[in-house]
Amino acid sequence: MAGYAHLEADMYFEFSNGYRFDPDKLQEAHDWCLAETRATLGRGLSVVVANTFVTKAEMERYFRLAYPTSVVEAKGNFLSLHKVDAAKFQQMRDSWEPIEPPQSMVQRGH
Repeated sequence: MAGYAHLEADMYFEFSNGYRFDPDKLQEAHDWCLAETRATLGRGLSVVVANTFVTKAEMERYFRLAYPTSVVEAKGNFLSLHKVDAAKFQQMRDSWEPIEPPQSMVQRGH
């Protein structure tokens, strides 16, 4: 999105010689993404976080940053850039917690 900094936990695994995912460092990657989001917002920039949030608890860490927030729910079947298998995608779909009503969690501000 133009005018927004783009962040995602997968960026933690990007190196000059390619993408190297390490499942043992997934929590570190999400902590890094949250810290980068906080720092970028602190510089007065807008941020788009493109993570595969499944539960409200995963999203809540970002809501607690106390900036106006919107959630875009990607519905459909998409290809995996990182070769995530179909069973994992189904597990994520089965664990999805919808935000209802959207205004209760989505539109938060200072």
